[in-house]
Amino acid sequence: MSQSQWQVLASGEIPQWFIEAVKSHTNGSSGDYAAQLLWQRGIREEKQLAGFLNPDLYEATSPFDFGQEMKWAVKRLLQAREAGEKVAIWGDFDADGITATSVLWEGLGQFFWQHQQLSYYIPNRLTESHGLNCPGIDQLHA
Repeated sequence: MSQSQWQVLASGEIPQWFIEAVKSHTNGSSGDYAAQLLWQRGIREEKQLAGFLNPDLYEATSPFDFGQEMKWAVKRLLQAREAGEKVAIWGDFDADGITATSVLWEGLGQFFWQHQQLSYYIPNRLTESHGLNCPGIDQLHA
């Protein structure tokens, strides 16, 4: 059986302290490839590294680190909650779309009554394809 060769983009000199830190989290590995991949991904601080490689140390990023759009979305959701408006999640039929719909359903379900104020819609892959469509919007409105 042939062994695969990793093809990794050169990322310049990676500090030895970083390689050693990665190695301390990757038992049985030199840490070289993992360090290079993490460095290229922009994970360059030990605090980031620990949370990325050890799920017990993971700290979620603040949603407000994602920009002004998140602030607008939260403001609009708060307005909908206060006014008793209905909220719909428009999902997608692929694996990440269903996962995202589930995460939003559980998260928003903490603030909106599921099935009463909160609903979701996942388009039919064969008949509706991707994106918003009138039949789906009509079904949510009904």
